[in-house]
Amino acid sequence: MDLALLLVGSIAKYRSYNTHAMSLPLYDAAYLTMYNICFTSLPILAYSLLEQHINVDTLTSDPRF
Repeated sequence: MDLALLLVGSIAKYRSYNTHAMSLPLYDAAYLTMYNICFTSLPILAYSLLEQHINVDTLTSDPRF
């Protein structure tokens, strides 16, 4: 959560000091896309890959599962 606040703060600071705002929507879209990928998709993917319902020892001793 702190990383997201720093990112939003840096975008706001950049917007306030930037006088050439023509390319800014491209950067905003890239930041929002990366935020969306990192904080919505990756945690679900990591949880699904690391979750184990059955212990590894049980699977190796009885492969019917």
